[in-house]
Amino acid sequence: MSKVLRIKEISQNYKLTTRTIRFWEEKGLIEPDFRTSGKRRVYGEDVEKTIKEILNYKNQGMSLESIKELLDKKKKNKSKKKIGSEIRILVDSTASISEDLANEHDIEVIPLYVSINNKLYLDGLNINEAEFNKKMTEKKGATDIITSPPTVEDFFNHYTKLIQEGAKVIYSIHISSIFSETIVNAKKAADKFSDIDIKIIDSKTSGQALAMLAICLQEKIQAGASMEACDSYLAELIDNNYLVVTLTSLKSLISLGLLNVNIDSSFGDLISRLLSFRPVLLAENGEAKFKLLSRAESIEDALSTMESSLQNQIKNSKLKLKMIGISHSKLNVQAEVFKEKFGAQCPVILQKGSVVLCAHLGPESMGVNLLFAQN
Repeated sequence: MSKVLRIKEISQNYKLTTRTIRFWEEKGLIEPDFRTSGKRRVYGEDVEKTIKEILNYKNQGMSLESIKELLDKKKKNKSKKKIGSEIRILVDSTASISEDLANEHDIEVIPLYVSINNKLYLDGLNINEAEFNKKMTEKKGATDIITSPPTVEDFFNHYTKLIQEGAKVIYSIHISSIFSETIVNAKKAADKFSDIDIKIIDSKTSGQALAMLAICLQEKIQAGASMEACDSYLAELIDNNYLVVTLTSLKSLISLGLLNVNIDSSFGDLISRLLSFRPVLLAENGEAKFKLLSRAESIEDALSTMESSLQNQIKNSKLKLKMIGISHSKLNVQAEVFKEKFGAQCPVILQKGSVVLCAHLGPESMGVNLLFAQN
């Protein structure tokens, strides 16, 4: 990721006074990438290259006017290169979007943090779903797992990178504020920018729905829709998201150390049998609340319940089905079967779950999202 520099850092790094740096800026030799809401200058890492060139030319005896002429020529040649889109999309790693799919649709991803026994990982960067599950099966003793959102500084740096690439509008789409502080930190970072339109979007859900929202939005943008139309379309998709998910039995979550419950209680066998059920949960109508759809006794029963629920929703909805998303952990065959069954109705994306989701849902979990809109 491109780093950012404040004027004091440049001053210290190159033994220049802040007055000299401001003077060079006035003369047009350097310029900040942007200013914060507090009017403080923020420079991109390219400024270091420019400063080195200026110092080199000065050491050779060149005047500032001559140096500016040379820099202007270089800048003109650089401007001929293709720049990034002025409208960019950022999602967090709970979107579970693959690198290939993110690159295909020009979607930036900011990772959440996962701490496993006090060792910190970045979701999707230095640990993935398979590696996480391997650690869970190989562990000895209790496992202390904590997930946490990107920091305000993380968001600031990601927004800065997109701005440096030419972004004037940023759609920042994230996991529901009910589930995570991610949205809170995104807003705090966005408030530091005064001249960039950063739209903080609460998806009111989590998981692959974020990737689906981003892809549908990108298609709308590429079709030339106005900002107002894009905003309205995104809001409609969020309000018409239907999610069914099955997670590992509570008993399995306990055995993996993902849930801290003592089942050796006075209830004995009864608690053990209750915890062996596999929950099937439902969230709909843009509400970040799950309700229990069924207590399945096996993965087969759970998937059958999910399929029936999804088919009924598709059949009874008066809206157009725009996209289906399937995300899973250690259910490759079952996920492929679902893709085959639903693939003829609309585009389907199939991907492995993020580490953050796996940490909460456990292995052998799967979620299926339906996105609906008027047209």
